[in-house]
Amino acid sequence: MKRLLATAITLTLVLTGCSSMKEVTTATEQEITTEETTQDVTQEDTQEDIQEDTQEAADDGTSVLSDLPEYFSFSSGAGAWSTDLYIAEDGSFSGVYHDSDMGDSGDSYPNGTIYVCNFSGKFTTPEKIDEYTYSMRIESIDLENEPGEEIYEDDLRYVYSEPYGLDNAEEILLYLPGAKVADLPEGFLSWTYVYFDSETTDTLPIYGLYNVSGDEGFVGSVE
Repeated sequence: MKRLLATAITLTLVLTGCSSMKEVTTATEQEITTEETTQDVTQEDTQEDIQEDTQEAADDGTSVLSDLPEYFSFSSGAGAWSTDLYIAEDGSFSGVYHDSDMGDSGDSYPNGTIYVCNFSGKFTTPEKIDEYTYSMRIESIDLENEPGEEIYEDDLRYVYSEPYGLDNAEEILLYLPGAKVADLPEGFLSWTYVYFDSETTDTLPIYGLYNVSGDEGFVGSVE
């Protein structure tokens, strides 16, 4: 009888211990599951933050430069002058202004005069104004030659000048295709009329740059 009682007590203790171990194991598994869930949520939140930061960066204009055409041109659509501007994805740019006047000649330059300016620099990061308009400024600009300097080659006189279209520029507005033509300044439209009819076109079909202080407009290359 005593042996049976002892055996019963022993079994009870064993079962109790197993039950306790099972509860500990279950609790541990629950903690692990909770930690894994927390990690998953944290990773998802991190990914969402990255996506939001990327979207914000795009909205701030850090990526709009990569969508621009190869170059912009400032000209009247007639004559022998233009300013060609090349803009890189980081906002740096290079360009050349040139104008030929074959009637401006002399004994030492019978073939006429060419006005030229080679330049390079960098724009600030574009700031978004609305869905189709960004604002930027010239962070730096360097001219290859001093304006007013002259050289004579091949019976021509070369006169180095300012980068027409960007000279004395302060704010530069970048217009994307889709901008309402009715909202664009007349100064910009007056330089771009040869590329589209502003009286019959509702939205801008091209990229544009507008030198606000100079009232001068560049047009993105049309493919």
